[in-house]
Amino acid sequence: MKATCVPERLGEHAYTVAHTSELDRGDFPERGGSYVVPEGGVFVLGDNRDNSHDSRYWGPVPLANVKGKALFIWWSQWPQGIRWERHAQVIR
Repeated sequence: MKATCVPERLGEHAYTVAHTSELDRGDFPERGGSYVVPEGGVFVLGDNRDNSHDSRYWGPVPLANVKGKALFIWWSQWPQGIRWERHAQVIR
């Protein structure tokens, strides 16, 4: 599978995200630039930035399709192990 690696930042964290050509990325810009979410839509991002198929791939989600809100983090793990400081953390 061929992929394009794209650098992204979220706050202080830097990520390299692999975008595969198999998925339709719609009008979302490949590198930088801006993207306007249409009225009545939301732009969703997965919590595993390096391995999430989210709005960067399939575009905005109609607000009518949103059925709930995340209230807390149940589990958080990375290659070094469990991230106990995030376990059962309430999302504000």
